Amino acid sequence: MYEPRTYRNNINSKRFKSFTVSYKETDLQICTDYESFNHKYATLVTNEIINLRAELTKYINKNPDFKTSLLPITATNDASENVKSMILSSAISNTGPMSAVAGTFAQVVANKLLANGKFNELIVENGGDLFVKTDKSIAITIVAGNSCLSKKIALVIPSEYTPLGVCTSSGTSGHSFSFGKADAVTVVCKSPILADAFATAIANKIKRKGDINNVLDYYGKIKSILSLIIIKDEIIGIKGKFKIKINE
Repeated sequence: MYEPRTYRNNINSKRFKSFTVSYKETDLQICTDYESFNHKYATLVTNEIINLRAELTKYINKNPDFKTSLLPITATNDASENVKSMILSSAISNTGPMSAVAGTFAQVVANKLLANGKFNELIVENGGDLFVKTDKSIAITIVAGNSCLSKKIALVIPSEYTPLGVCTSSGTSGHSFSFGKADAVTVVCKSPILADAFATAIANKIKRKGDINNVLDYYGKIKSILSLIIIKDEIIGIKGKFKIKINE
């Protein structure tokens, strides 16, 4: 079922020119700096979404466990590079391949745009999972369901660390499938595909507030995770390179 993406109303319209592209269940928002914006990109994004959906559907038809498995699987010899990336990320994070699907769309569409244009700044957002490339620091607000901290916390990412992926999973709101009860788990990795898989895996571990410290300690040691934020009710746990700020 489609849920209105009201968080998109909070984009900085002075900094970014944005447009949305929807095709079947896929709904992306593309944000660029005004200098880099071009109307032709909407068609480019639409075609890339159609191609990627067809690619994944073809693989699923031959390998149904790619869609249904909640644990890592082995790639077949005919797997595409995108399928292999999802399977590898799920193996690293110990989840099923579809845990990385939203991040994959963000990454693949961003790659297509970057190959066909010059962007000072580019954000591709897919259900709260982001590819981010900026030329100055950016504050990304975290939506955390019914938590009193929802939209109150922003992760500040310096531009020199981009491009990277920022992905969020929730067990209490949104489209994410989760075995946990976290209001939000936000993960930053260089790859949106890996960040998406890790966000799913970590959110599965949070059943109560008392789980936060142990989960932070374990996943905070993983070098590919640049930053990790966990929100459950009124409690927030933070590990990693990046600072947070309080939204007024």
